[in-house]
Amino acid sequence: MFTQDLTIEYNDGKREAVVADQRDVQELELFCLRRKISSNPGQSLFETAPTLSMRVLAWAAESRENGHKVEFERWSETVNTVIAGEVEAPDPTQVDTSAEESQP
Repeated sequence: MFTQDLTIEYNDGKREAVVADQRDVQELELFCLRRKISSNPGQSLFETAPTLSMRVLAWAAESRENGHKVEFERWSETVNTVIAGEVEAPDPTQVDTSAEESQP
């Protein structure tokens, strides 16, 4: 499973660590579709709009983790910087057994 550690630094100096995952990438895609933002041919949204992508991921992860959703533009006005940590890509040598574990 994809995960991305992000640190949100607010205008007041407060910092918050969040972890974006595939649910937040989906929110980024929906955000861009609603606003008719598309990537350049042959590029991902992360390559075309890296700052926007990181901020939307942080917003989505923070909203999901804290259980509240503030409109992106209002939230973004309170944020100074979003800092990305290391991306944890799926390990291709590991088999996902979560579906097997959830069966009775």
